[in-house]
Amino acid sequence: MSTIQERTIGDLVAERPSRSRIFEAFGIDYCCGGKRTLLQASGTAGIAVEQLVRELESQPAIAQDRDWREAAVAELIDHILVEHHDWLRANLPRISVLAEKVVRVHGGHAPVVVRIADVHSALRQEMEPHLEKEERMLFPAARHLEATGEVLLGCHAVDSLEGPIGVMEHEHVAVGAMLDELGSLTDGFRPPEEACNTWRAFYDALAELDRNTRAHVHLENEVLHPRIRRLEAAGRAS
Repeated sequence: MSTIQERTIGDLVAERPSRSRIFEAFGIDYCCGGKRTLLQASGTAGIAVEQLVRELESQPAIAQDRDWREAAVAELIDHILVEHHDWLRANLPRISVLAEKVVRVHGGHAPVVVRIADVHSALRQEMEPHLEKEERMLFPAARHLEATGEVLLGCHAVDSLEGPIGVMEHEHVAVGAMLDELGSLTDGFRPPEEACNTWRAFYDALAELDRNTRAHVHLENEVLHPRIRRLEAAGRAS
C-alpha cells in the first residue's frame, strides 16, 4: 500500500476536494500537475514533504467534501455542467465587463491591467468552444458508454474516446498556463492599495475564476477521463 508521500496530488484532491486549498496556499498545481506524487510536488515547490503531510493530515473533513470517483459518470457530468460549465457561462462575460471598465479608467497609468484583460480574453476564447466540444461530443459519448458499453462519437462507432480526451487535456494545459499568468500578473489576485472598488471586484472575480476552473480541470483530468478509460477497458475485456 502506498504512503501518502507516494500518492499523486490529483488523487489526494479527488478523495477530498477541500485539500485543494492547501495546495493552493503552497502554490502547488493540482489540476494540470495532478499526476505528480506529493513527494515530487513538494520538491518542485521547495517545501518539506513532511510539512505538507502534516497539513493534509491535520485538516478536518468537511460536509461539502465528496469523493467523485465513487459517483456514476452521468452524475459526475451533471455536477460538472452545473458547478463549472454554467458558472463559466455566467461569469466569463461578467469578468470581461469588469476588465473593460478597469482598463478604460486605469490602463493608461497601470498597463498591467491591459495585459491582464488580454489574458482573460484569451482564456475566454479558449474556454467557450471547449465547453461546447465537451457538451456535444465527449459528455454524450461518456454517458452512452456507461449506459450501453458502446463507444460512439456522435453517431459513429469508434475504437476509443482517447482522441477527444487527448484534445480536452491538451486544451486544459493551455488554460492552466493562462491561469498561472493571471495569478502572476495580479500578485496572487491581490489588488494594489490604490485600487478602486471595480478594480478590486475584478481581481476577486479572477480569483474565483481560478478556483472554479482548476477544480473543473481536476475533475475531468483526474476523475472523469480515467473513468472513461476504465469503462473502455472493461468493454474490451468482456
